[in-house]
Amino acid sequence: MALSPIKTWVAGEVLTAADLVAEFANIYNNGASLVQPWTGAFDLNGNLLVLDNDADTLLDTSVDDTIDVTIAGADDFRFTANNFNALSGSNITVDSGTLTVTSGSLVVTSGPVTVTSGALTVTDGQTTVADNDNRTSTVATPLIVQAETSGTPAAGIGTGILLKAESADEAPSNFGQLDFSATDVSAGSEDTYFRVWLRVAGAALTECWRWAATGAFKGIFTHANSADRTYTLPDFSYTLDAGDIYKAPSSIGSGSTRTQETFTSATGNLSGIHFYSGNFTLDSGHTLTIPAGSGHLVIIATGTITISGTITGAGGGLLAGPSTGADSVGSNGTSQPGGGGGGNSSPANGFAGGGAVLHGLTIQAGGAGGVAAAGTAGTQITGSSVGFLLSPYGDFGGATGGSGFNAGSGGSGGRGGASIALIAPTVVLAATATLNTSGAAGGNGAINGDGGGGGGGAGNLYVVTRSFTDSGATITLSGGAGGSGSGTGYAGAAGAAGVKQILIYA
Repeated sequence: MALSPIKTWVAGEVLTAADLVAEFANIYNNGASLVQPWTGAFDLNGNLLVLDNDADTLLDTSVDDTIDVTIAGADDFRFTANNFNALSGSNITVDSGTLTVTSGSLVVTSGPVTVTSGALTVTDGQTTVADNDNRTSTVATPLIVQAETSGTPAAGIGTGILLKAESADEAPSNFGQLDFSATDVSAGSEDTYFRVWLRVAGAALTECWRWAATGAFKGIFTHANSADRTYTLPDFSYTLDAGDIYKAPSSIGSGSTRTQETFTSATGNLSGIHFYSGNFTLDSGHTLTIPAGSGHLVIIATGTITISGTITGAGGGLLAGPSTGADSVGSNGTSQPGGGGGGNSSPANGFAGGGAVLHGLTIQAGGAGGVAAAGTAGTQITGSSVGFLLSPYGDFGGATGGSGFNAGSGGSGGRGGASIALIAPTVVLAATATLNTSGAAGGNGAINGDGGGGGGGAGNLYVVTRSFTDSGATITLSGGAGGSGSGTGYAGAAGAAGVKQILIYA
């Protein structure tokens, strides 16, 4: 409180020694009250204000009061070689100036430090931002970096942190920057991305990494490496997939005679290898037919292949079988072997079905022709030989059956079925989908004693994908039936069934 007089004097009253001593004692004993409360400016005029170095000095206010320290001109407000502590719940605010802590620490407990249009500099010290609460499974945010604008926010606005060190010729040197920027600042639809800026070959900081998301789910990177590993990304725009085997080209190079295609769901013939940018969809009620002699249909898409209609390669193998009366073995295929032809009633044999031959190597022979008996059926490739089938680009369907024997009138061998390959990141077969790679049936003997022809081997079905859904599609991979003998002639045998291969690269 302010200092008050001991006695109130009236005119004519005599000043006694006791009164004089009492008034001076009041001043001597309550000197601090002479300067409080301050009602005007207190000018040190360049003199030093020394606080007691033997004990802590408390500068206190009431709950609602604020202590303002105004530094005019270009002067700084500095705490040198000591700690500056703001107690729990306190705020430190510097407007348009610099708060510098040299060789000490700036400690703020449970209260924000706000620097507006200025800088916070800590030299040869450490700034610690700590939060102590009772949380158990949530993340605290004790440090907030906020940058507002008096302008109108637009795409590209953001907030970052610049990191500096010292290089051979720069002190300080910009070493890196982290920031978050916006691609959309519209109300209710804000989108942001994270960037990392680095020094490359002595140049200025440049954006080297960017992380963005189009969905609210997490992208989690984890590893169980037993040593340091380096993962080098390709030098072009690329979508990471679980297996590159189903990745169609992103573009077609100059000089190519064909380009990527577009597909409109329709009924018609389609064979060979086709690349589609985006999705491939065959609607219900539409049928794609692989014509006889084509051997295969390979569909490659960069998006999703959805089959709700029908793809049939029945009897669409590359090579035809021997015709009626040809009296010869069946032609080779590249997927499954064909069945053998039947014999006849005399001790003569029917002709063998074609085998499965890939790159000149016979993987499996066709069924044998019967000797005064029915032919032997083609056998589906199994075991270690299945590995040869995993070549959808070079698979041209099943082998044909051999002809039945009887001096030019035995039944013809059935043509093999064409193979079907679907290659895309996602493949969906609807309940209405039908896929057929069956071989054609062998011909019947023409006259009494003729043997029937062998059935063709089926083509194969390949699906190479990361995500596969089969909602109940009808898939038929049957070998062609053997033709019947005429009279005393023996029947031909069936071709081998095809293989369904669903390869998931997850």
